[in-house]
Amino acid sequence: SGELVVFDLDDPARPELMNSVALGPRPFHPVFSPDGRTVWVPLKGADEVAIVETANWTVSDRIRGDGLSQPHAIEFSTDGGRAFVTNNAVEPGELIPGSGQASTTGARLVVINTEMREIESTLTLGQNLTGMGHRQVQ
Repeated sequence: SGELVVFDLDDPARPELMNSVALGPRPFHPVFSPDGRTVWVPLKGADEVAIVETANWTVSDRIRGDGLSQPHAIEFSTDGGRAFVTNNAVEPGELIPGSGQASTTGARLVVINTEMREIESTLTLGQNLTGMGHRQVQ
């Protein structure tokens, strides 16, 4: 649907549609920011990350740039200051599945400064990344 769909789960046996937000092609793995004020949604079909405000369910920003190629998964640093985005891209020169276009970057981990909402750095990791996880270290 290209949408973020929000349900009220007060009664888990009967989810109720609260809202839907048009985002664009192939939204994947939405993640709430640590403070709960936003939901960050990778858009695999648009090579960007949409940021949705939870107070009114509107898109407040879209992050685009170097390294974002089929973004797939997002994790936040413990303090919420950085968002780490994996990209499901293939090796440079290979066709990106479903697009008919050749990849120019290969798969990367993109680090976004969440306050500035800008790409801070990228790390090339190979091909076809599909996700990531984390654990908090005490």
